[in-house]
Order: sequence, then C-alpha cells, then structure tokens
Amino acid sequence: MRTTRFIIDCFNPRQRPNCGMKAGYTLLELAIVLLIAGLFVASGLQVLKLYNKQKAFTATDSNMSEVVNQIHAYLEANGHYPCPARLDATRTDADYGMEGDCDDTSVAVGTCANGICVEESVSQIDIDNDGTPDAFARVRRGAIPFRVLSLKGNPEAVSYDGFGRRIEYVVTERLASATLLADFDPADGGISVVDKDGNPVVPEMTHMLLMSRGENGAAAWSRDGVQLSGCPATGTERENCNTANSAPENQAIYASDIRNLTAAEFFDDVISYRATIDRPLWKATDASKIDITDLVVAGGGVGAGGDPDPFAGGGIPKLKTSNASDDIRAQGDFMLSELCDENQDACFPTQLIGGAGMRCPAGQYMTGIQSGLPLCVAIPAPTCPAGQFMSGIDSNLRPICSDPPNSCDATNVTFCSVTQALPAAFQGTQIYLYAGDTRYQRYRCGSSGWYQNGSGGSCTCPACTPDTWTNVANCPSYMTGQQTTDYERACYPNLPPAASSTACSYTWQTGSTNTCECDCADGGVDGNGYLCRINGTGMSNRTKSCPSGFNSGLQTRQCPRICSSSGSGTRNPACYDWQSSYAGYGCETLGCTPWDDSACTCQAQSPQVQQDSCPWGYAGTGERRERYWNCPGGPTAPGSWDAGWTVVSPANCTCDPLWEERDISCGSSEASTYGFGSGYGGTIRLRRETSACPNPTWDPWFVKNHTCYTLQCNRQPGASGSEQGTDFVGVPISTPCTCGTGTAACYQINGQNDYTNYYACPCTPVN
Repeated sequence: MRTTRFIIDCFNPRQRPNCGMKAGYTLLELAIVLLIAGLFVASGLQVLKLYNKQKAFTATDSNMSEVVNQIHAYLEANGHYPCPARLDATRTDADYGMEGDCDDTSVAVGTCANGICVEESVSQIDIDNDGTPDAFARVRRGAIPFRVLSLKGNPEAVSYDGFGRRIEYVVTERLASATLLADFDPADGGISVVDKDGNPVVPEMTHMLLMSRGENGAAAWSRDGVQLSGCPATGTERENCNTANSAPENQAIYASDIRNLTAAEFFDDVISYRATIDRPLWKATDASKIDITDLVVAGGGVGAGGDPDPFAGGGIPKLKTSNASDDIRAQGDFMLSELCDENQDACFPTQLIGGAGMRCPAGQYMTGIQSGLPLCVAIPAPTCPAGQFMSGIDSNLRPICSDPPNSCDATNVTFCSVTQALPAAFQGTQIYLYAGDTRYQRYRCGSSGWYQNGSGGSCTCPACTPDTWTNVANCPSYMTGQQTTDYERACYPNLPPAASSTACSYTWQTGSTNTCECDCADGGVDGNGYLCRINGTGMSNRTKSCPSGFNSGLQTRQCPRICSSSGSGTRNPACYDWQSSYAGYGCETLGCTPWDDSACTCQAQSPQVQQDSCPWGYAGTGERRERYWNCPGGPTAPGSWDAGWTVVSPANCTCDPLWEERDISCGSSEASTYGFGSGYGGTIRLRRETSACPNPTWDPWFVKNHTCYTLQCNRQPGASGSEQGTDFVGVPISTPCTCGTGTAACYQINGQNDYTNYYACPCTPVN
C-alpha cells in the first residue's frame, strides 16, 4: 500500500516526474485519505464554533459593563436611575431606546404589557421612614434606554448582547422615579439575587440588574422587538423569566450562577448587578448650574442655610455634608460667603480668595497665601540701566533689558531739485521718498548709515501725443444717435511696484455722452418713450412645460422684437419662456400672444418603481413597489400619481454566506499567528467566511491550505568587513544555523594557520 507521503509528493513539482512510474490509487487508499481529511475538518469546525461562542460571551460582558457604568453616571447626574425602555419597540418606533415613566403604575404587578413587565419585592420596605416596613417595592423589567445614556461608540449596539439580542434592564421603580428624588433611599432596593438553590447571592436587596438570555436565548427579545420564545418550563433559567400574578412568580427574584448545560439545571444567562450604589448628595436644579437641590433631606449633616425640604416649594435649597466623609460634593458651581467647620466657629471668608478682601499694599504684589493672609513682595522698579532699553517683563515683574540695535542718524537727501529729510531710525528701516513728476528713490538704514537701494520714474514727465481724444460709436440696431467717450493720456506715475511702466501709458476716461434712442418710426412709442414694438421684424415662437397634471405636449406663444431701453439696443423676443413681464410691462402688453395649452394632455405612462436589494450576506431580490399614473378625467383633464406605493413583489432573500481568500508568505510576521513565520518558505492560503444569518459578519481568517517548509540555512561571510590572521573567530562558514537569528562571528579556512575572520555573518537560506 502506498503511503500518504507518496500522495503528497505527487503534488510536489520536484517529485512529479516520478509519479508516472507508479500505479493509480486503490479505493481503500482514497477512503483512508478522505477519512483523515474529514477528521481535520470536523475538529477545525468545532474549534471555530467554540471560538465564536466565546467571542459572543466576551462581547456581552463588555457591553453590560459599559451600560452599568453609564447607568451609574446617569444616577450621579440626575439623582435617580433611568427608567427602562420598552422591549417590544421596533427600531423605527419613537419609544425605541427611550426611557419610560416609572411613575406610571398602570401595568399591574405580575403582568407584562407594552414591552414592560412588573414584579414586586420579596419583602416590604420602609417607605415612610418610620422604622417599620410598610409596602412591597415595585420592580420594572424592560430594555436599555440607550438614548439617555452616554454609551461609548454605537450606543444602540452596546444595548445588545453578543448574540444580537436586547439586554434586559431591571430596576426598582421608586429608585428610577424623577418625582421621588426627596424619598430616594439606598435601602429601598427590591430585587433579590439568588443562586440555583434559591440562596441569596448578596444579603441585601439590589437596586438594578442587567440580564442577557445567553446562547440559547430562551425568552429573549430580538433586534426587531419580538420575543423569540416562551419561558422555559424547567431549569434554573425559569426563575429569570416567569411573571405571574401570584407569589412567588410575581416576585423580583433573579438567579445568578455559573454556566450549567445539563438538561435538568440548564443555565447560561449572564447577570450583572450592583447591590448598592453611592448616590449624589445634591444636584443642580436647572441648566444654569447655579441653583442646587439637596437630595438627602433626611439624616445628619450640617446645613448651609435655606429651606430644609427643597421639594416643599420656596426657600433656598439646603446643603448637607455626607455622614460618612463630611464632604460636600457638587456636580456644578456654587456660591458661598464662608466655609466653616461642623461647629460653625472656624470659618474662612471666601472673598479672601475671590473677592476684594485679599490685597497687597501699594507698591507690592501677591505671591501666595499663608494662614489666610496674602504673601506680598515689593514690585521692582521697571527701569533699565543707561544705554539700554526695556524689551519685556519677566515672571517676577522685573524688566528685561537689552542693548539698542544699530541705528542711523537723521540726514537730508536731494533729488529732482527737492531736499527731503531721512529721520533717525534703527537698522533695517526702509523709506520711500518721492519728487518731480513720477520720480521715487528708496533708502535703507544699514550698519554704516542710510544708503539708496532702489529708484524709478522721472523728474520731468515727457509730453504725450495726443494727450486727449474722443471715441465715437454707433448705437445698436433699431436705435438712433451716437455714444461718445472722452479719454486723456499722461505720463504714468512710476511708483513701486509698477516701476516697469512706460511713459505716456496712463489713460483714463474723462467723460461720455449717449444720445441713443429707440427708432420706432414703424411702430408705437409708449408713454415713457423707451419701450416699443418694432414692426416688420417677425414673431418668435416660445414654449414652456404644461401645467401640473399634464404629462404630454407643451404650452406655446409668440413674442415680437422690442426696443429694450434707451441706449441698450434691441431685445428679441420681448419675453422669454419663464417671464410674464419685462421692464415692468406685461408680456401681452409688449405684443406677446397668450399662452396656449391646448396641446397639453394627460397620457398613460410607465409606473414608478422602487426595487430594494437584499441585505449584505443574503441573496435574492428585495421588496418591489410600484406607483401608477392616473388620468381620471381623460386626456383633457389633469392627472396625478397614486398617493401611496403598491407592493407588487415581496422580498425573497435567502441566507447566502460569503467567503474570500488571500495568500501570505510562510515567512511573514502575520504567518506567526498560524504557527509559521521566520525560518519558513512557501505560501499560506487564508480563507474567511461570514457567520450565520440573520446578522452575518466576517469570521476570523483561518488556514485553508499551505505549502510551508523549513528553510535550510548556513552562515555566510559577513558584509561588514574581515581580517586575515592565524586565529579564528566564531564558527566556520557554511555551518548550519536557524534562519532569522541575526548575525554572528564566523571564519573561513584559507590554508594552514591562515584564516579570514568575519564579524557579522548572516544566517542565509540555501534552499
């Protein structure tokens, strides 16, 4: 029997010539190969399945951790928990991801309605704070209100678990009430968390918890707001699902335990909860962040004045310190006149820091505060030694003094028979002086004084011929008169930056006259003498679209040529398609015929089509809709499109997993992920596929096949130089080595006691 090695060699180009000398395979040989391949594929699929499952649970833990943190942040900012959203709200619903009203008790305990389930606490709580429990706490279960939480990344995506189902949010209703801020008591939690045997996981009642239905998704809610199945009849998970109107099914008891995949006690739900959460002592009452409200109106602490009950109306909210830490905590700004200890006998006036109470004597400035008093030092005199000038002030208010730069003395210069003064200035200063008709000269202050470094123009401008002239132009067609323009020419002022202009090139207009008038000898003249129709010039056909409701034909009219205005020629036609008037005159007044819409008709036409495509990862066609054109009054009456669309073909989309492949080198750094890397030759074919519907995503890359082989490497002479001698260093050249291990010393034998030593020998592949 031939071995598997022979089968592989027949696919190796180096061994292929020998394959022709061997007989074909027997059925038994092929069966063994297929069996071995099947074992590899089956084990690989199992590993991939376990990887995807673990990835989903990891995403669930990450999302639930982010939601718990942001619910805590919401509590700190608002003084109460957010109220759950509806579980059954579709993604297009206005209630989707929006918190509900936890003051609304219309959903009875032990029932579910409108995507909300209500239970009650196992034991009573003390609502009136008289020391005696007197009522059961209502507990509400719904969806994450992600629209009111500051979730990172995509808030909607964070509100789902790793299996694409909505995370459920359970909270004690009175702790999520916006109207019961004054009654917020951390002891009022109504949720009991137990293990599979019903024993409490934590001794106290919890405020809130988050829940994912795990991999099996029993009773979970889909992305579209649909409950995928009913509650399980048996197992530990049943505790997290039942809601009925009698105890214990109407009680807020939730199981939190380790995963158990046995049929009798199956449990893969993921629970995240907090038994107690520190709550802000007070908060801002409005957007100004100036007025604050005390959130802990009962208990110890020392007030800072005002109404002890801000929710009773009127007065200034009272501030209290925390019993545990004696700290006053704020989320915004607040104003105080004094800060005192608990006995109010050691106070510190705040105006010493921010007001007029902390000052230094005249001639001094403050450098700090010590024992409630300012530390003052004298202000140094802002003067510099003789011969220097002050260029700034340092951090200690001392002047920064520097030597003055080189400068030029004031002097006079004469050109074009005019004497002008150059002032005293620092080195680098540049000044332009002008004289004569167009002459300029530029001067610059240098290390040795003023010097000329540019000039242009003339002291006397030459005479220009001609120096004045008039341009005469005829009026446009259908008008009489002339248009005349007077011009003058002179020597151009040769000033920077126009120093290259030539003499007598400066021309400007000095006046103009326009005697053009409409020539209406063949037609009438209107009352203003400007606009009139020119007879004998013909009519122009004009067209425009038909009125709304007509989809065939055009409206038509004819318009003549008119004289547009005095001095501006003629206009043809009098009105364009979109105009009903021109220059204040109606188009028909100017000679246009009325618009004729007799050629406009309502005709049948093809329907409008909307064709959807299938989502990514699906094949087929999406929903097709059509809208039809109607002519209810026949061709002579206007028509219209249907108000709505008609579905003519429903969506026909089927799951169509995608795949793609690519090649990488066995010796690349990426190949190390798959057990290869440096020291290997050949190619790896990678493949990835999409996960199952309804929410397909790309799975990780995996090795489809490869041709990787171990490289044979030897030490080669180094490239960084060598030296010859009677001793040797390192190992001989061509010594086997591990590929990719860098350089090392090696030597080559030239003869007896004659060696060449190399100091950077690379490990180089030889196959």
